[in-house]
Amino acid sequence: MIKNIVLDTDEGIREVSLPIDPPYLRSVEFKSLCTDLIDTLQSFKYGVAISAIQIGIPKRIFLVQRSDRDGRRESPKYYINPIVESASEKLVKYYEACLSVNYAQTFGEVVRKYWVRISYLDENGNSHTEKYDGLDARIILHEIDHLEGILFTDIVDMSTVKELKEYLGYIKKR
Repeated sequence: MIKNIVLDTDEGIREVSLPIDPPYLRSVEFKSLCTDLIDTLQSFKYGVAISAIQIGIPKRIFLVQRSDRDGRRESPKYYINPIVESASEKLVKYYEACLSVNYAQTFGEVVRKYWVRISYLDENGNSHTEKYDGLDARIILHEIDHLEGILFTDIVDMSTVKELKEYLGYIKKR
């Protein structure tokens, strides 16, 4: 079911999300949460990820669903109780947006680690440790920030903030 997005003006978005106990993964409530996350994410044309706190559920889970070059959505991937195991010293600056900040209509440059290695559970309770780099690392770190009550606007370079129309014009010039 499509849920309302918790916006940056709502104090609830700043809540630190709680770990999920593995038995919860077998519950009807958990399956419903996964459905709500995917339905809500897919209701946004440009959304690539969403955390449970963004729909008002303070649990340590987020979903990533990128699109290919033709705009077709790839398979959704759930990350439960993610832990950053290591990250690069190399930092990179790139534009980000967020569904909880003006419904992803505001962009700004954020400095993040170039790569990150995380451990997490998938929706079936299987344990994984994976390394991500570039945009994938940026998405993962952005969502982990949500689990800690941090928004990209807390760490954005304010001199780079642009609204969608201005941002699209900016990237066409590059």
